[in-house]
Amino acid sequence: MLLIEVINVKIAAKIIMNCLKEKNMKQRRLAVIMGEDVRNLNQQLKRLKDMKVERFIDVLEHLGYRLDVVDNGGITKVCKEYGDKVVETGEPKGLFWYEVNNMFTAIDNTKPELFCKNFCDKEEMFQWFQDSK
Repeated sequence: MLLIEVINVKIAAKIIMNCLKEKNMKQRRLAVIMGEDVRNLNQQLKRLKDMKVERFIDVLEHLGYRLDVVDNGGITKVCKEYGDKVVETGEPKGLFWYEVNNMFTAIDNTKPELFCKNFCDKEEMFQWFQDSK
């Protein structure tokens, strides 16, 4: 399990890069999953300081919290188009979810038969993933 304590906002991009490395994923694949242009994602990762992130972390630290990144058990958030493609083609294998208009769609493509279910609550969706293991 990956646990990274955020100490300094200047390492936010490095944290993301380390997560990509641990997952053996390229920025291009991440951009496709997110439904974004890889050039935009690459530009954001090269930025070393984002005031919105810095403010968020500062407020958390003043409240006595710290921000950790944890592995989500292989459950990957994707854009609707990517999720629909997984349902249509059966590829790639894995656990996926996406959100559209506060509705959460879960896709379990780890077994011979693909399962897809809609939820009104994100936590219920994650519980469904846990229960289906």
